[in-house]
Amino acid sequence: MVDPIACAQAEIVVVASASSGATGSYRQAVVAGVYGLWCADLQTAWFVCEQEAGQVSGWRLENDRWVPLGSVSTGGAAPCFLDISPDHSLLAVANYESGSVATIVLDAATGAPLHRSGFLQNSGKGPDPDRQAGPHVHCARFADKGGTLYFTDLGLDRVFAASVDSGGELQDKRVMFCAPPGFGPRHLVALADEVMVNGELSSGLVALAKTDGTFIPMDSLRTDPSNKPGNLGGHLLVEDELIWTSNRGADTLVAFRVMQGALHQVACFPSGGQSPRHLARVNKHLVAAHEKDGTVSSIDASVGNVLCDVIVPGAAFLMSA
Repeated sequence: MVDPIACAQAEIVVVASASSGATGSYRQAVVAGVYGLWCADLQTAWFVCEQEAGQVSGWRLENDRWVPLGSVSTGGAAPCFLDISPDHSLLAVANYESGSVATIVLDAATGAPLHRSGFLQNSGKGPDPDRQAGPHVHCARFADKGGTLYFTDLGLDRVFAASVDSGGELQDKRVMFCAPPGFGPRHLVALADEVMVNGELSSGLVALAKTDGTFIPMDSLRTDPSNKPGNLGGHLLVEDELIWTSNRGADTLVAFRVMQGALHQVACFPSGGQSPRHLARVNKHLVAAHEKDGTVSSIDASVGNVLCDVIVPGAAFLMSA
């Protein structure tokens, strides 16, 4: 049975399996932030500490308790996203506030973070003086068996790529996609032939075709069919050929398919709370973490019915373990 793990600013909450419809939970205090990552092979999780002096901490799950494995500086401010390389040797971290991306070397046996190996700093600004006064790297993901790192910059309206060498150094930074001004790229998911990017500021979703050296736009749609003023794009999740996005403001979950290069909306329903920041798929259900009202909702994705809620104040992200 797979359980969702909901995390807030300073604790982990393990919630009963969404398949059971139950609402039981237990809590353990940790030094956490707005994002975490779980590796079943290593039985280890990593969390970003979203502070001026950003850090990544490692925690190993032993006998249902979380044991600290140490922490490493990310080299930037307010880290907000993590990804792990296919061989489990590196973490990639996006430093939102300072607009940089870094790689962290992991211990092969335990997954403990050892030291920062690669680092790239962006510069510039976008058209929105409030949200794009400087670079804001929001997402970083490994691709090409770990040899490439893609990362989005909300502040610059750009998607970048960099080469990753065997030691985790980042080289040959290049622009892969220039988004429309004010799009605000938030999350990125790479598929076999396409790349999906959602826009936080524009409530947009764009499907990009992979080509040698660049991404070519195929289609784009709004993620919020209601066009609610002030809505912000949230999480981007791809499961079973469905592309799920969350809307913070409209408070909805929307599913799309890509068919012959075109995006098609196939579902839209309420998320069950306010400001769904993060999504996870557990069995046949979606689980949504609502940061504003502090609830985690289990939702039957086939019909959009909320099955149960758990109170997790400041719920920011979810993992499945």
